[in-house]
Amino acid sequence: MAAPEGTAGTFQALECGGDDPHSMGWAPIPVLRQVLATCVYPELLDTDTFPEAVRGRARRILREMDSGNIGGYNHEHRSRCVPERVSRFLERRDGIPSDPKNIILCSGTTSILPAKKMKY
Repeated sequence: MAAPEGTAGTFQALECGGDDPHSMGWAPIPVLRQVLATCVYPELLDTDTFPEAVRGRARRILREMDSGNIGGYNHEHRSRCVPERVSRFLERRDGIPSDPKNIILCSGTTSILPAKKMKY
């Protein structure tokens, strides 16, 4: 495919609708898998299997869980901790105030888009 006018070189458009970057050839991000593995199997916190940064992040996540693990029902994590982190990130990135109450967590854009046009 030729590059759009005003750009150099060529590019190939990839279908990314499946929300699966690995199917698009992206390599897995090891740190995310390491943090998840440590949260799932907290015994890894007491080993040198993963770097301290990974274990520290896993400790923070587990502390924020209602049940102290990711296997229990963690309503507070869904409703408070993640939106708070997202809100603080947006404030740092954009330089404007962000209210965590305005952060809506969902599994993807299609799951939150209204089925019909809303009137505001």
